[in-house]
Amino acid sequence: LISTAFWLARLTHEEPEIYAEFVTVKVEVANVREGPSTTTRTIARLPRHTELVVIERRGNWVLVELAVEGVQTGWIYNTLLSEI
Repeated sequence: LISTAFWLARLTHEEPEIYAEFVTVKVEVANVREGPSTTTRTIARLPRHTELVVIERRGNWVLVELAVEGVQTGWIYNTLLSEI
């Protein structure tokens, strides 16, 4: 779905403002999972202070963008992260 802000920006010929939300790993090591559940496969392990871009929030889980060995996105439990 395209947001109302996008269409309004198109109608007024203004560039839409884009805000990125960043988080950092606050525990020694955080598991990154395929899906928002501890029953899904761990696809990466990130060390403390790793900075990530938030893509989506679903309940207590956060979908983040990664730069780890070809993995592009993964889920981390929100209590393992700090807002930047």
